[in-house]
Amino acid sequence: MDYTASVCLGVLLLCWTGAAYAGAVFGDVSDETPLDLDGNWPRAFPGGQRGGFVTFGAGGGDFKLNHADSSLKADHYDDRLLTGRTDLKDHDIRPCPDGTWLHTATGDIAADHDSAWVWRYNADFSILAHAAFAEAATDGSNFVDVPVVCGPEFQGFAYAFPPGGVSARFAAIGPDATSLSVVDLRSAPFATGSSLVNDSDGTLWMVGSFTEEGQPPRKLLAAQYDAALTELNHIVLTVAEEGSEVYWPQTTIRVGDVFIVAHMMRDSARSWTQQEGNIALTAFDVATWAQLDQVQLSNNVAPTGGMQPFVVFDGRDGLVALYSKELKNYAFRVTLQPEVLGGGDDTGTDDTGTEDTGTEDPGDSVETGEDAKDPTSDTDDDFYVMPPTGTGKPAGCGCASGAAGGAPGLAVAWVLVGFARRRRA
Repeated sequence: MDYTASVCLGVLLLCWTGAAYAGAVFGDVSDETPLDLDGNWPRAFPGGQRGGFVTFGAGGGDFKLNHADSSLKADHYDDRLLTGRTDLKDHDIRPCPDGTWLHTATGDIAADHDSAWVWRYNADFSILAHAAFAEAATDGSNFVDVPVVCGPEFQGFAYAFPPGGVSARFAAIGPDATSLSVVDLRSAPFATGSSLVNDSDGTLWMVGSFTEEGQPPRKLLAAQYDAALTELNHIVLTVAEEGSEVYWPQTTIRVGDVFIVAHMMRDSARSWTQQEGNIALTAFDVATWAQLDQVQLSNNVAPTGGMQPFVVFDGRDGLVALYSKELKNYAFRVTLQPEVLGGGDDTGTDDTGTEDTGTEDPGDSVETGEDAKDPTSDTDDDFYVMPPTGTGKPAGCGCASGAAGGAPGLAVAWVLVGFARRRRA
């Protein structure tokens, strides 16, 4: 090969490497970017009128609050430990429609994950209320990686009760952080590592694994409940390809007419450390749960991987995804296609079916609920920016993020580290 040919080939390869893969939902994906936030359980939400992001991470047995600018660089202007405890293990936190926050955490008092606590914070993250849901419980309740939701109709968390064969119980939490009721969820996925979404039609979706140990490695389960927590629908989702396993769908949000689930995924044939793997995002049609798109964000090589996946709409034109690895926390920025954000001629909600998704049929649908109402957002919250919602009326689910709010749009800078690229799972 002569010099001219080799130069041309090099230019072509360079251009190809830097090109973004345009999927149906996801566009550019940044490189994995380390955060100035040690520990694990990373979570982030747009800062509304304050700008930038508010971020959280577990460390030292507590949950730490940080603030970051629009590029997710920590500015440390108001760092603090939120609870004052030193024995907390697993965490989840969500903003509420009135501008407050709901935080749950678990721990070990007499046995493994036998305790769970609840905090409510005001907009400045001062504690409004705190209560122990269970301390040193002896009934066999499983308080591991419990998901929390704080929406107009549902505020609380879910946990499992293995002795009774109950995969998920929903504990409703009142303004004083105490439990108002506990209801067993029929046909629910296993609560550990799952996620909850308060839909705009007043129903609750739960996305998770089938069982704690023997889950089908390629499948997740989505279940829907009405205001009385009576089952309306459950759908089996085939998410991963043969030879891969999907697990820990710890965040589910809606953007436009698309559900986006942040979960872990890995090659089953590899020997991974514990339950570590790669973070991935999978997009589903809100009306049918047909899989629309999927992107693997990280590229970890066994045995070392990450865990505790999270995703949030950035308030502008894309997503921020987070996960932890070796007690460090990392972020990805992901653009969304204009059609998803409502900038295209058609969101694809009404005419999207399993025949053109490129995936297997999502599975059986049982006890489909009535048509959902139009999604609306009429809260006075000026902190968290709610993702845009569609205007259609999908059958059985009208679905909005459980983190409601109506803040003005953020001027979030788009920061891509290195070549933007999209990786197929």
